[in-house]
Amino acid sequence: MTSNVEDKIDKTLSKFGVKPGVTTFTFNATDETFTCNVMGLPLNGTYKVGTGEKTVTLTFGRKLKYFSMTGTLESVSGGFKMLFPANKLLGFLKKCASVAGQRNSEIAAIASLADGYDTFKVGFTLIKQ
Repeated sequence: MTSNVEDKIDKTLSKFGVKPGVTTFTFNATDETFTCNVMGLPLNGTYKVGTGEKTVTLTFGRKLKYFSMTGTLESVSGGFKMLFPANKLLGFLKKCASVAGQRNSEIAAIASLADGYDTFKVGFTLIKQ
């Protein structure tokens, strides 16, 4: 069942430009800031790695009204995964779509995904470049 859900979410999000190789994050360990590009929208903020480096909290800047989300970190070959509760991450993408000026129908599609998957975790696999 999980792979079916992942496929559905991946297909829907790829319509909005959220797909492998397009979303980028750059983390600065010195001052715990980050920059990212999601759905063609450049964003920045701060991050905090939690106890034992198992969690991460991203707090976005003014552009997203200081939206914050906390997820888990998981090591993978060459990088790591940042996983968030699906409803929180999809809510974040809904905000990005709104700020980026996406059409209301696209925002509604993201919102409907967020409503249906509140017990799942979704996120990003980040590979060091």
